[in-house]
Amino acid sequence: LAFMFQHSATALAYYDEDGEQLREKKERFLGEMQKQTGHVLARATNQAQRLCGLLSADLGDKVDEHVFRMQRILRKIAREQDEEARQTYENLAIQMAHHLHSLRQPALSHFEKLIKLSGQTHALKEALRRERHQSMVQLLTGRSGGMPRTATGHGDDEEGVLERLEDLVH
Repeated sequence: LAFMFQHSATALAYYDEDGEQLREKKERFLGEMQKQTGHVLARATNQAQRLCGLLSADLGDKVDEHVFRMQRILRKIAREQDEEARQTYENLAIQMAHHLHSLRQPALSHFEKLIKLSGQTHALKEALRRERHQSMVQLLTGRSGGMPRTATGHGDDEEGVLERLEDLVH
């Protein structure tokens, strides 16, 4: 619509013999249209940010609840003393860790895109690196040793070192 108006205004500008009044009117109208468009975009941006915030908070609550339930299940199994319970505990912890890792991946990928758009600050990159290397098994079990790392532990360590070196250079 704005594009069509611009062409119409241009055509009218050529029709007016002296053109000055029409040009001033066109400039006022374009200024007003730009102002209104700015207000609409600002309102839409605020609504989108509010919606993203609500979705993020809701997702965070649901993931926290999910983790709490997983931890509760693992604690119940950990109370058992037999070998079968220990093996079930390990297998279940690994499966739950894989599940949590899969839940986190879209958010981490989105965060990485935001970092790239924001100028790639060192602090944000470091926060992302820590998140990518956080052990889901340790989060679930509270133990750092004795359990194998899952997908979060098998990262691109070489790539991470190269990225950190690149950050220091820039």
